[in-house]
Amino acid sequence: MFEINMEGLDELQENLDDLERRAEEVEGDHEVRLDELLDENFMNNYTNYVTFDEMIDESEFEFETEEEFEGVLETDEWNVFIENNSVFNSWDDMVKKAGAEWTAKNLGL
Repeated sequence: MFEINMEGLDELQENLDDLERRAEEVEGDHEVRLDELLDENFMNNYTNYVTFDEMIDESEFEFETEEEFEGVLETDEWNVFIENNSVFNSWDDMVKKAGAEWTAKNLGL
């Protein structure tokens, strides 16, 4: 006689329901602080630095305000700094990868 074990299906359904709930939580636009997006794990894996703050401190860039900081992030010099001190070719590439990893982490993947 042929038997089918259905015990695992309930657990699978619970896992899928949980994944759906987490997907709804991360859906849409989110404001995530840079130090959360570029956490120590990310920085250790992809840059020459342990923290984003350390990266900023070690850079040659100076700024006093958030607006000045945002201006620095838009310069070619910042992209060269990122290229020389990480596995990324640009700041945009770095932030996209960090965003993808943040999303995956928050989905529990």
